[in-house]
Amino acid sequence: MKSQLRSRNPLSASIHLTLPLLISLVIVRSSPAADRPARVTDGLVVLYTFDRLENGVIPDRSGVGDPVPLRIDKPQGVRFRNGRMIVSSSVTIASDGPARKVIQAAKRTNELTVEAWLRPLESQQTGPARIFSLSHDTGQRNFTLGQDSGRYDVRLRTTSTSDNGTPSTAGPEDSISTSLTHVVFTRAADGATQLFADGKKIGANTIAGDFGKWNDEFRLSIANEVTGDRPWLGEL
Repeated sequence: MKSQLRSRNPLSASIHLTLPLLISLVIVRSSPAADRPARVTDGLVVLYTFDRLENGVIPDRSGVGDPVPLRIDKPQGVRFRNGRMIVSSSVTIASDGPARKVIQAAKRTNELTVEAWLRPLESQQTGPARIFSLSHDTGQRNFTLGQDSGRYDVRLRTTSTSDNGTPSTAGPEDSISTSLTHVVFTRAADGATQLFADGKKIGANTIAGDFGKWNDEFRLSIANEVTGDRPWLGEL
């Protein structure tokens, strides 16, 4: 991942003005430590830009393998405006089937990067509220980027964690704002995890083990658990 994490400010004016908000997931083979991760561009596995629906779904724009589009169960609960998707009520936004290209790639490397540009509707959302998840229900997941009250929390299943991906990697309490935020989570093959917000490291952990326990049947979801009971509200 030599060219993936760079030292420039990830929230420059040009990026604010020219890029839609996005969620991406990257599978990488090398994850050197970095203090200020820029926008992820290399090794994308899935990429969602939330500028509009195409044929009723949010398209996967990664251009890698079989696409994993996401379907909204209640389209009236979201709005698309100025290149952004605004989630204003509880909806389920999920892939129709398993996200196997993500799962298989992660198992090969035991490394990943999850990136999201987002604006929470409220600084306090509980559940944790699911921002981006690869999971089955509220107790079984491969990974989840969530908002746990006033902090970001990432749960990642390995052979050394619970099926719920705990212990997690979390930011400080009451550290979430309702401003546009660039959130990046990385996990290296040696187990080192890092969590960044706007280029600042806000959390770190060591999550030992590998991804051998990842379930091949789990689906991707955004702004909620696939079961519909862990909603997150905000802009993506």
